[in-house]
Amino acid sequence: MYGKIGKTIKSLAAVIAVLEVLVAVVAGVVCMFGGSTGIITGIVIIVLGTVLAWISFVMIYGFGELIDIAAKIEYNTSSYEDKATCEQADKVSDKNSKYAEAERLREEGVISEEDYKKQEAFERLFGNKS
Repeated sequence: MYGKIGKTIKSLAAVIAVLEVLVAVVAGVVCMFGGSTGIITGIVIIVLGTVLAWISFVMIYGFGELIDIAAKIEYNTSSYEDKATCEQADKVSDKNSKYAEAERLREEGVISEEDYKKQEAFERLFGNKS
């Protein structure tokens, strides 16, 4: 149940909306035929109850969708980090480092190994001077 909480919330949103519509219809019919409030009041209760059920459905369903999207982002991020070694993850997370940028360019073949070693030596001597 907790593994797919977004899907569970979306399903509950539909069940709650159906129950709200049923309650609104029953209350409206009771007002129209069983009470002294009149037919107009019964129709208003049915219409407003249905509209409020739809609004609550959209809000609860949207919340479930947000949870699903957050879970997908977490899954995609964690599986990327699982593939990277600790050293690579540290270099990727330090986006302001020229050393990390130089390593990325070296891995892509944009700069040579010699240029990379010059950048590495500069970083070790002087630190990150952006």
